[in-house]
Amino acid sequence: MDIGNGGKKYRIKIEFTPPEFSSPFKAFFTLYDLTTGITTGYTLSRNPTEIAQPLADEDGIWRSSPDDGQRFYLQFYKNGGGLLLRSNDALTCEVFWDPAPTATKFQGQDIYSPHQASAEFTLTSAISGQVVRTPVSGSAQIWPVSSFSRAISGLTASSLSGIWGSSGTDIFAVGTSGTIMHYDGNLWTAMTSNTTKTLLSVWGSSSTDVFAVGEDGVIMHYTSK
Repeated sequence: MDIGNGGKKYRIKIEFTPPEFSSPFKAFFTLYDLTTGITTGYTLSRNPTEIAQPLADEDGIWRSSPDDGQRFYLQFYKNGGGLLLRSNDALTCEVFWDPAPTATKFQGQDIYSPHQASAEFTLTSAISGQVVRTPVSGSAQIWPVSSFSRAISGLTASSLSGIWGSSGTDIFAVGTSGTIMHYDGNLWTAMTSNTTKTLLSVWGSSSTDVFAVGEDGVIMHYTSK
């Protein structure tokens, strides 16, 4: 498989042991730098059954200040491990893995470029913390972060298909059976929509001018009145 990143081209070869994608498994990654000709390889051992079982009440989306625009997603899993995803453009993502995070600290290595960078995420409270990214060469980057949205399991029985917000304390989500949920920075609450049609998307120009559209041409308009 050939991929591109930052103007460079790479070729990745992945070999699984055993050959079948069973549980547990080992994957040997060989990375060829098509620009420099350098080849690197590493082994990743995972249990896909356990990895696919997140603890939804312990994860969340975090953000740093608007100036540096970093976004972080923290997810813990039932096998005791955890993933930290970092993105500064909403298009690319850096992924760190910690086999044994605690309730207050995540310490992981970049799983796609092992030993190239590490990340430490310290939770100082339920809604704030600090992320430190340390590359092999160069200075560490430090971002104070705050919780943008907590993942809540069982919040609604409906499937959600669209989300939009005017700020971190004013977020709307829509879905099946006319479901509209609103987040005020602390809690998600259900709103009355007066329709049972599936709502597919939501968007607004401000917190008092929000539209939701759905099946059969349904258009909902919220003005806070």
